[in-house]
Amino acid sequence: MPKFIGTKAFRVIAAVSGLMALYGAAGFALAPRLLRSALLEDIPKQTGAIAAVGPIRINPFLLQLEVKDFSLTANSGERLLGFERLFVDFGLASLWRRAFVFKDIEIDAPFVNAVVADDGSLNLAQLKSTSPPPPPPVYGLPMCPTTPPTPWRTTP
Repeated sequence: MPKFIGTKAFRVIAAVSGLMALYGAAGFALAPRLLRSALLEDIPKQTGAIAAVGPIRINPFLLQLEVKDFSLTANSGERLLGFERLFVDFGLASLWRRAFVFKDIEIDAPFVNAVVADDGSLNLAQLKSTSPPPPPPVYGLPMCPTTPPTPWRTTP
């Protein structure tokens, strides 16, 4: 057995390589499945529309996302909106800013089927959230302030 295998450097390199392989496997294989599941389950719950999505590709090393053939269809079967391809290239600054930073966003062949009915209603209005609005914050709980926040005041 070579001497290098038992060294601390080898263990560090092996651990880093293993973590990178796990990160790559999770990003390339698991993340697209989770995103597809979230899109296909959460959109109908929130809007009542039926979501359809094609291939989803995520590159965790380049921080890129590509979604193809996305559309929302009303319960009546009418296609409401969608796109052929969405490409999002996240900036590296997203990691330390804890906010999305975009280098590039591309949308190919977007479409919206907006129709005004005879009664003046818009067919896209059915996409509004069907879930109740979140409750207002309750003040006085351990993690909340005891009084509502006050606006900033400046003195002359």
